[in-house]
Amino acid sequence: MPILIRRFAQTVTWNSGWLGIPIAALLLFASPWMMLGFIAALGLYLCRWISAGSPAPVTRVNFLILVLLVMVAVGLVYSPAPDLAVLTGGQVMASVAIFFVLVDKIESASDLWRGAAALAIFGILAALVAPFTVTWSPDKVYGIPFFYETVWPHLPKLTNPNILAGALAPIVPVALALIARGERRGRVLGAATLVPAVGMLLLLQSRGALFALGAGLAIWITLYNRWFLPLIPIGLLVVLYINQARGGPSPAQLFYGKIGTPTGGTLIERQDMWAQSVNLIRQSPILGIGLGAYPRVAPFAAPYSPAHPGFVAPHTHNLFLQVALDTGIFGLAAFVALLGAALWAAWRAFRAGFERHLAIAVLAALTIIIVHGLGDTIVWGTAKSSIVLWMLLALATGLDKARQVV
Repeated sequence: MPILIRRFAQTVTWNSGWLGIPIAALLLFASPWMMLGFIAALGLYLCRWISAGSPAPVTRVNFLILVLLVMVAVGLVYSPAPDLAVLTGGQVMASVAIFFVLVDKIESASDLWRGAAALAIFGILAALVAPFTVTWSPDKVYGIPFFYETVWPHLPKLTNPNILAGALAPIVPVALALIARGERRGRVLGAATLVPAVGMLLLLQSRGALFALGAGLAIWITLYNRWFLPLIPIGLLVVLYINQARGGPSPAQLFYGKIGTPTGGTLIERQDMWAQSVNLIRQSPILGIGLGAYPRVAPFAAPYSPAHPGFVAPHTHNLFLQVALDTGIFGLAAFVALLGAALWAAWRAFRAGFERHLAIAVLAALTIIIVHGLGDTIVWGTAKSSIVLWMLLALATGLDKARQVV
């Protein structure tokens, strides 16, 4: 192979950490340049293949990612909604590329903390852009002044507050880990992340994200002190009792916000979509219904009884059902196995006492994503917050990788 080609490939691979950012941006946002992002991502893998002998770093989860990508490709071809399928496919490709770039760069504990710092910086940026990108809902839990609707300029395409909240909530434990580590710069970055992230979560008022954050923080505290564990169910019962005594909403309405309709019970709406999704999966368990096809298929599939005629949810409001709809049961199995492998890797690092603060943070953050995913679809589909999940998966894989080197 010509020496110039090899040197070019080595240069690209060496700078993949920086090159991955514009490539991900091309794939995450719908634009005429999106195809260039697909080509650039494949070029990144090709350059690594030439320079290092393999297109991606070898990890325990490579086979699972390959299965997921194959089913995503099948869903892309099979989908009756090609425009939405391309957006979902771009999101997956960008997220997986970021995953491999991070894992490739992690060789030591210091590299792990640099990855955590990158995730924290992403959280700061997400919190800062929120006022300009979110459709504010001032009546979700408590009143917010209409200042947010009238003063802040908004981008042409706005984001649902639940999506942004779902991206910010898992970053909170990572910020806490940076503070708990004790290193000066890490403490400053952790605090600079924690303040805007928590403040924006309170303003966004996503009940599902706040409930999931509570579950994640309960895991976080319990792993530091196991005697806190019995207090978790007691605290939950106290919250439910106070809510009931004050005449508050039902537990389902308390923990999950409205889907997007002005009235109606959130649990009833979700149950309708979940029942429909299960029925669709039964009809096509291997292939699903096609990547990103749910909003196009749902209005014509039984049982369909929306609380508000004319409203079609963009997804089924359950992470695991949505993955099964998009990629079939094999894609779902690979996705669940990925989450399980990440949890196991972080748990082993915690048990071994290797970078304990970060291991606990990853376990808590993945718990937040899983709990939130039971009632919403935040890290899959066209949501840009999918990057948060895959960065956490990279940190979990990196914990396993770096621990073996030590």
